Amino acid sequence: IIIWVIVSFIIPILMMTIGSSVMILSDPDMQDPVKIAEKINENKKKAIESGKKELEVFQQGTFQEQLAHRAKVTAIRQSGAIFYGWQVLSMFLLGIWIWRKGIFQQPAEHLPLIRKTLKLGLLIGVPANLAFVVSGAMAGPETPYQFLYSMVAGLFGAPALCLAYVALITLLMQKTGWQQRLAPFSSVGRMALSNYLFQTLVCTTLFYSYGFAL
Repeated sequence: IIIWVIVSFIIPILMMTIGSSVMILSDPDMQDPVKIAEKINENKKKAIESGKKELEVFQQGTFQEQLAHRAKVTAIRQSGAIFYGWQVLSMFLLGIWIWRKGIFQQPAEHLPLIRKTLKLGLLIGVPANLAFVVSGAMAGPETPYQFLYSMVAGLFGAPALCLAYVALITLLMQKTGWQQRLAPFSSVGRMALSNYLFQTLVCTTLFYSYGFAL
């Protein structure tokens, strides 16, 4: 399982690195800052127009029009699963490994590992996420690889910080006082799907045209 966790984690990094490098090196325009700037501006204009159309659909369109629009957007976004699906698989497999090791069932017996996970998660997660934000902000036409650095840093930073959060909560739950403070959140965890759907119903009713159109 751990081998597949590592393989699944590495695949999107290789896909992104190789794919971006090939695109940059094979396209002469990607070597020209002026051409890159033109493409960026063109994409921005398309994004703004797309946003305006989407806003119009949800402000004024019928339920059927919104459903058709959402289906189209969903199909486009889910096509990205060929990339991000590998990291999702990696985290699922890691969860299976953690469960089979009995770490959640008997956390007191695995405190050294949990503490190491917290330290390592913070050690990797905090600087990697900072690099993700800073590199993304600094990326520009003259630095085509900067965006790639940002995305790779995010691929490392997000799971690491996630594991740090899980380790921290697990450690806090070993203390009676924190058990009482955190206990109410367990209900939210048990009703994740219900809460997700309820939020959708409330917000679409408040904001969409067939509801209160706010």
